[in-house]
Amino acid sequence: KLFFDPILSLDSSLSCASCHIPQFAFADTATFSRGVGGSLGKRNAPAITNMAARAHFFFDGRAATLEQQV
Repeated sequence: KLFFDPILSLDSSLSCASCHIPQFAFADTATFSRGVGGSLGKRNAPAITNMAARAHFFFDGRAATLEQQV
């Protein structure tokens, strides 16, 4: 439920599912994801399927575990 709830965004307008779209393997279909107020980001939201099997997290690998990413 929390994944689809916009309450976590700055202005309560976006949920995680706004960019991590379930119908597209929980990824964004846009080249650059949009944020609060329609601001254009520098990256797109990557797919979040099979997260437990990943060796690193974030685009730059700065988190070694899923717990650190959270």
